[in-house]
Amino acid sequence: MTKLHHRNICAAYDVYKTRSRGFIFMRYAVNGGLEAYIARHFEEGRLPELPLGRRLFHHLMTGVEYLHSLNVAHRDLKVENFLLDEDLEPMITDFGFSVLSKSDAEVPILCSTVCGSTQYLAPELRLLARGEGGLKEYDAKKADIYSMGVCLFELLHGYRPFEGAYDIRSKELARRQLTGDYRISARLHLSRDCQLVIRALLEPKVTKRPSAKAALKHAWFSGLV
Repeated sequence: MTKLHHRNICAAYDVYKTRSRGFIFMRYAVNGGLEAYIARHFEEGRLPELPLGRRLFHHLMTGVEYLHSLNVAHRDLKVENFLLDEDLEPMITDFGFSVLSKSDAEVPILCSTVCGSTQYLAPELRLLARGEGGLKEYDAKKADIYSMGVCLFELLHGYRPFEGAYDIRSKELARRQLTGDYRISARLHLSRDCQLVIRALLEPKVTKRPSAKAALKHAWFSGLV
């Protein structure tokens, strides 16, 4: 974390260790966690698509693109791990499961350890945990993208696309993810471009799932900086 310098990554300034404890000195998030902020300020527990939802998510995706450009995969992206500074600028935190690769930025970071929060895991991690599909490793960057799709859905709906007390090896949840068995609420009247971004990020086939860089080129993000 001390090597990461981006407005959408919660900065770590120093690390201090004693014999029994470790301390990380980080940037203070004046407005706390994004999840708690939504609960305090929005009665329905969700963000409006425009302009706030789009702006916050665009900045979070920019942070993810920065990480991936440095060959860092977060591996635990979820709404709980997003903080807000004094200007309501979102910051990604909690790099406990992150992994660094020395390979070229365009090369996948292949991992074999299944980690992260159950409701945000990509379907390929679930197959790996179940020992199915002949998988022995997964692309951690593409898994991050899927997790961001779950986050976007949750931020705009107030709930996740695959709700339920599912075990990490749940066959039913794997089936729902692999078949795209979720519903974007018609009541919210989300724009077509927004819906296309959600579906692109939640693409079950890894080869068809966009990179962070490609996703940021979508028309939904047009004009944002």
